[in-house]
Amino acid sequence: MTNQGRIKFLLVCIFIFIALIVLRLFQIQIIRHEFYKKEIQKRISVDETFRIKRGDIFSSDKAPLAINLMSFDLIAVPAYIENGIEIASRLAPYLGFKEEVSGKQVIEETEETKNFKDLVLRLSNKNDFYELLARDLTLDQMRQIEDLNLKGLNFETKYRRYYPEKEIFGQITGFFGWSNQQQKGQYGLEESFDKNLNEGDSLTLTINSSLQFFVNEKLKEALEKYEAESGVIIILDSRTGEILSMVSLPSFDPNQYSKITDFSLFRNPAISDEFEPGSIFKLITMAAGLAEKKITPETTYIDAGEVKIGNQVIKNAGNKIYKEQSMTNVLEKSINTGAIFVANKLGINSFRDYVQKFGFGSLTGVELPAEEKGDLSNLNQKEEIYLATGSFGQGLTVTPLQMVAAISTIANEGKLMKPFIVKEIKKTNGDIISARGGSAEGGKIEPGVVRQVIKKEVAADLTKMMVAVTEIGHVKSAQIPGFFVAGKTGTAQIPEKGGYSEKTNHSFVGFLPAQAPIFTVLIKLKNPKKGKYAESTAAPLFSEIGKFLVESYNLEPERE
Repeated sequence: MTNQGRIKFLLVCIFIFIALIVLRLFQIQIIRHEFYKKEIQKRISVDETFRIKRGDIFSSDKAPLAINLMSFDLIAVPAYIENGIEIASRLAPYLGFKEEVSGKQVIEETEETKNFKDLVLRLSNKNDFYELLARDLTLDQMRQIEDLNLKGLNFETKYRRYYPEKEIFGQITGFFGWSNQQQKGQYGLEESFDKNLNEGDSLTLTINSSLQFFVNEKLKEALEKYEAESGVIIILDSRTGEILSMVSLPSFDPNQYSKITDFSLFRNPAISDEFEPGSIFKLITMAAGLAEKKITPETTYIDAGEVKIGNQVIKNAGNKIYKEQSMTNVLEKSINTGAIFVANKLGINSFRDYVQKFGFGSLTGVELPAEEKGDLSNLNQKEEIYLATGSFGQGLTVTPLQMVAAISTIANEGKLMKPFIVKEIKKTNGDIISARGGSAEGGKIEPGVVRQVIKKEVAADLTKMMVAVTEIGHVKSAQIPGFFVAGKTGTAQIPEKGGYSEKTNHSFVGFLPAQAPIFTVLIKLKNPKKGKYAESTAAPLFSEIGKFLVESYNLEPERE
């Protein structure tokens, strides 16, 4: 071939090559323009939601609870990949797939080999310009794949949600996870403040991380020691309703939420689990009796050991008979018939009214999703038995948060406070706003008074009666050296199949220092197999937590 011929041949080849490029561009930009436009829009609508830096969550002492770590999504452009099999083989170790080895018969195709074949097909589609191969790769993983120098691969930089405290705050924070092809806040604060966090607002909680860690460890020890199924501990600031600690076990690590098979672990039992409170509810009955002046702490009655209502008989724990007893004695010895005595003086309407005033049967309004309100339906029945059983916390249900908020009302001179867990919301521009809407005066969210439930004088009388329980009564195990403790135990049978099982909930509610309360504490242990009554399980646990509180907050002793 002459030089002139070679030049003509080269020009023809160049012309054909350019023509092919133009034809391909015409196909993409004109013929299939709408298809690719929709594909791009679809990818953007799905993926843009997690490229924004989500707001952080901090404890009251500024420990990070939910933060953002940079992560990377691996994107393939199959139209630019020459050999899909080769690229799939190189990527397989990084994507968790197994390549089907050539020349060997595969007896049984596994899920991994199916995934590899699917990857090859996806990478071999010359009409495809976007394939998401992997989400949330770390910087180290990204660099390893980048070092392979594979054509047709890109990375999209985004933020990955990380929870440094793991299961200790898991049921409070919830998690930022995938649902219906998009990421969003699920459970806990991630769900209830999803919009704020998506806009970059940060949350500071009322919970102290050091206290939360200590309480978590103590509850873990108690569950093991008493072989209990689960447990809840809540600590409120008696004066404000701030939640200083809220621990439920078992919990889960929100960093590993996709590996959890028991979805009930995502729920927060402190607000979502309803239970029959048992004898701790006698405090509510006494509060109503004192408020209505139906009794005084010195009022006496004769205990016969049982109360007959129709063909039903209600007895004291251990079938004990106490004879003449004061109302203070009723709490000291946790006498069922004494609670019935007070309830009968009140009547069903007045009793139910006070139960509702203390917040039972209603949501507390705490800034967490899936809160339950308990069940007071039995108190709407006319039968006398429901008033009797309700007086000592049977036949009605409450949540742990409702219960601790109600007892905190006694500590707070009769004022019911709205429990809250978010101390402040900080906008990206630095402004502080209230979790309840509007601005926060001086950068702080003011506590909310729900109502005055009982008079200050009534609360003071009941406090003295509660102190007698731990000083004179059967709950000396709750005592804290140098301080007076106001408290009450409960050991309640757990309802099962229309009756009551042998399983029990052990609980303790109390506040300290009793003369000027700062902390209100609830402890609940489900079905401990060791320790018959709460005075030997929940009460000693309260004492340990109380000692930590007075030491951590440097409280001056009330007594020698």
